[in-house]
Amino acid sequence: MVEIQETFELNHETLYMSVKIVDMYLSKTKDVIKDDLQLLASVAIFIACKFEERSPPLIDDFMYVCEEMFTREQMIKMEMKVLDTINYDIGFPLSYRNVRRYARVCATRVTKTDMPKLTLARYVLETSLMFYEYIG
Repeated sequence: MVEIQETFELNHETLYMSVKIVDMYLSKTKDVIKDDLQLLASVAIFIACKFEERSPPLIDDFMYVCEEMFTREQMIKMEMKVLDTINYDIGFPLSYRNVRRYARVCATRVTKTDMPKLTLARYVLETSLMFYEYIG
């Protein structure tokens, strides 16, 4: 998912939202097979892009980046399935947004931002994306 985010130069919020969508979907369904995980991740990023990005990548762009491991129809079908499963609930709070808000609050008038603290907080958030224990 991080590779796709970097390839398309997407916002950090898009990555965090897509991870949350995958988590929500997997917590509500048990019918995901291992082969469909890349499709699920791509669809989650696609959904998050539509919500977060000014000009989201097209389905064809996702298919190209994923080396055409799935068809356009599979992606559309999975998108509908994911949104149905999570009840179209994509307006949830994101940890990344909270970190940015807290960084603004903590900023002093002299420095405007406290970059070391913000960088450390971002590091902790990005590290938490890699560990299943931090999902919640």
